[in-house]
Amino acid sequence: MNGNMLDMAIFNPARLFNSPSEILDDKKVKLSREQKIRALQTWKYDLQLRRVAEEENMPTGRNETDRVLEEKIRNALKLLENSEKPFNTPL
Repeated sequence: MNGNMLDMAIFNPARLFNSPSEILDDKKVKLSREQKIRALQTWKYDLQLRRVAEEENMPTGRNETDRVLEEKIRNALKLLENSEKPFNTPL
């Protein structure tokens, strides 16, 4: 596994994956369960920072899209946190 891809997957998942379900079904980087959780948490945190910027009148133009994406991330995290074994579940 390429270390740069692993770093990107964990620290900038939106750049490497199109959706939270792609992280769950990861075939690009072959993330472990814990790495998938960390990538999703990073993505969720990035969305929260963007929401704070919106609230401080710094429009990002992605308000509704971010809400839907954040819900998908929460669902993916629940699946991973409640599962001990690998799985492929679409969101």
